[in-house]
Amino acid sequence: MRFQSKTGEISETQYAPIRLPSDFPVSGVDVNIRGEIPPIPPHIHDCFELGYCYSGEGLFLVEDKILPFRAGDAAIINHREVHVMVSSPGGKTNWSFLNLDPAALLAGYVTEREERLETASFCGNRFPNVISEAEYPELVQPVREIIETRVREPAGFSSEIRSLVWLLLVRLHRAFHFETQSSPRREFRD
Repeated sequence: MRFQSKTGEISETQYAPIRLPSDFPVSGVDVNIRGEIPPIPPHIHDCFELGYCYSGEGLFLVEDKILPFRAGDAAIINHREVHVMVSSPGGKTNWSFLNLDPAALLAGYVTEREERLETASFCGNRFPNVISEAEYPELVQPVREIIETRVREPAGFSSEIRSLVWLLLVRLHRAFHFETQSSPRREFRD
């Protein structure tokens, strides 16, 4: 994917692997306040990414999708899609993001045969990536709670996050159950 910014610069997609701890494969929360020129180029991760928009509005570019967002929306992006986010012209957005590996996080808590551990199907033209709070409050709520629990880290936070991730996956599969796309995982090299 090539991206041309307002400055005329063209950037190529970057592979941005996320190193997650093996004992609790959930990153810390990355707070992003962004303007209309993204500070990072389009990129792809090797894990699941969740985000929650606290203020502002703009666009998420995910593969060939242009997805408007506003405060209260969530973003869900798997390991298959190149993405970048920009605010509306002249505006600023405030997002919080975290990355995780749901299968590793829930290993030993959920059987490996459980089909709801699968996240590869949450991509492509039929999956919206930006989840509207007005349309899917049952999906946005656990995303926001996962992020806020990770920030606060109250007693028992790891168990709470595991339960919220499981709840989110069950609800995602209920709302957007697609067959897994047959294309293999993209391979990128540093």
